[in-house]
Formats: sequence, structure tokens, C-alpha cells
Amino acid sequence: MQTNFELISHHLCPFLHRSVILLERKGLKKDMDFKVTYVPVYDFPKWLFELSPKGNTPILKMEDSSVLLRSLPINAYFDETISPSFLPENAFERAKHRSLILSCGDLLDTMRMVYTTKDKALMDSSIDKIFSLLKDIEYELNLISQKNGMDEVQMVECAFASFFTVLLNFDRIRDDEKWNELKDIRNYADKLITDPTVQNSKCPNYNDEFDKFFNFFGSAFKS
Repeated sequence: MQTNFELISHHLCPFLHRSVILLERKGLKKDMDFKVTYVPVYDFPKWLFELSPKGNTPILKMEDSSVLLRSLPINAYFDETISPSFLPENAFERAKHRSLILSCGDLLDTMRMVYTTKDKALMDSSIDKIFSLLKDIEYELNLISQKNGMDEVQMVECAFASFFTVLLNFDRIRDDEKWNELKDIRNYADKLITDPTVQNSKCPNYNDEFDKFFNFFGSAFKS
């Protein structure tokens, strides 16, 4: 696979982080083997809409200017073209892993509601929903955590590492008592977010970019 491609999204995009984590775990290096271009989430440039008319991100732009949108197909492409594969060989197990990745997408959508809404009641109910969703997949995720670092679980780990990076970035969630019911998942999350590939997936000045976001949108989460 050619390595001179570009990933484009906003600074805080966990779906972009997911792709960068995957590439780094496959041995590619950001700013060396591939380029990452960040755009302000509150001010997408006009050229971005030429690549993605509806503003969907992340965007994979190849050397020949061909474009692929959204993290699921982007990461599927990376997994098929850069060995080793980070999905199980068994078709049924692959399907289970893909189901977990879709569940992670639901968690990220709910987390986005947490830090974008101006309604405190909706914010609080969304936080509760996150813990409820985690409880629903607790058994499956704990099985994955027991195989941490193995090739076949890497695709799932890349997804959840990006989610936990956002989730545990905030004291009010890190200190939430609901974690007491999910001790194993919390321990796994703490381990994932300290991995160098996960830390390197974040944009420079990650927390400053969140402050800009909150100030621009007037989120209840910041108050």
C-alpha cells in the first residue's frame, strides 16, 4: 500500500484518532508515513466540502486525489491493505468484533451529546446512558481486555481507545461513582489511554482545543 496519503478531520474527532491509532499499531508513523490535517470543527473550510459535500469526516485522501469517507470503511481499507490484519480469521468472531465496534460508535455518538448540548438535564441523562451502554457490553469487552495487544483484538481496541480518550479526559466522568460497577472496564480503559499510540493520536494542544470548542458552542458540560 502507498503510504503518502492524508487523513483530514477536526482536532477533536475520535474517529480520526481511531484511524491514527490503527496505523501506528501497524507500524506507520504520523507525519512520516502519512499526513494528518486538522480543521476547526466550528469553521470547516470550503475546500473540505469539495472532498466531502455533507461535511462527513474523517476523510482519507489518496495521492491520486481519490477520497474515502468515514472511519469504518477507512479502517477496513487499512486493515485489508496493511498486514497483519487486526480482525480474527474466523468469520463469526470477525462479526462479533465488528458488532462491538458499532457499539463503540453508539457510545461516541452519546458522548458527543454529552459535551455539545446546552441542556444540563440532557447532558446528565446522556452520561447515564453511556454507563448503561457500557454495562450492556461489559462481558464482551472484558473478554477483549483479556487479549489486550493481540493482533485479532487490535481493531476493537483502536475503536475503544479513541472513545475512552474522550470519556476519561474529563474529571466529572473519571470521578463518577458508576465506574464502581464497571471496575474491570475502567482498569482496561486506564491502560488503553496511556498507550503511546493512543497518546500520539491526539492533536497537539488537545485540551486547549476542547476549551475553544466549549467556549464557541456554550456547552453545558463546561459550566
